[in-house]
Amino acid sequence: MAISSPTEGQTLYLGTVMAAQLTAVATDPEDGPLPVTWSSNLDGTLGTGTGPVSVGFKTPGKHTLTATTADLDGAP
Repeated sequence: MAISSPTEGQTLYLGTVMAAQLTAVATDPEDGPLPVTWSSNLDGTLGTGTGPVSVGFKTPGKHTLTATTADLDGAP
């Protein structure tokens, strides 16, 4: 998986960005493009997609974002 947005350590300020664009690409030789699920340590699951996912954070503060994916057999 390759994450292109946000970059590591990037800061987003409330009031200046309506929705953050989270972008990662994951592929599997057998299954092709795979959906990526984004989550936050403060807001929980944010969304899933094979392209950019637009999210609005509900909770102010420092979020740690996690991107996960699995192939059709359930392997990460």
